[in-house]
Amino acid sequence: MPSVALLAIGVAAAISGILLEQRNGEPAGPGLWPVFAGILLVATSAAMLFKRPLRTVEHISRAEFHLILWGVLLLAAFIALLKATGIVTSCVVTGMVWLRFLAKESWLVSALVPTGVGLVIYVVFVKLLDVPLPVDAFLPR
Repeated sequence: MPSVALLAIGVAAAISGILLEQRNGEPAGPGLWPVFAGILLVATSAAMLFKRPLRTVEHISRAEFHLILWGVLLLAAFIALLKATGIVTSCVVTGMVWLRFLAKESWLVSALVPTGVGLVIYVVFVKLLDVPLPVDAFLPR
């Protein structure tokens, strides 16, 4: 049963996160997210154990599989661009390609939405929260 395997993975993730958090009274450290992910996996897999199984299975066509493959490749390109150019440029370029060619949006939407998202990410994470993300050469740190 896949839900039992997910339950075991969730328990293991939560325990490993707790073991990483062996600090008393200090701020959250590297074990916080594994604990959250483990708890989420335990909750969802427990729900899957007690839910009646679905009788239908969604089949993926060849065209849909190609969209999924292109999406994964685009995420890999985002990571490569993030390291090479910075957060805003990688958001804008990969967002434009995703919206225009995978989602079939208009050029206007494909240009404005990723630009806005990239700038909001820059302002919130780099400027306000001081997260050390790779910043584009044309933007101040």
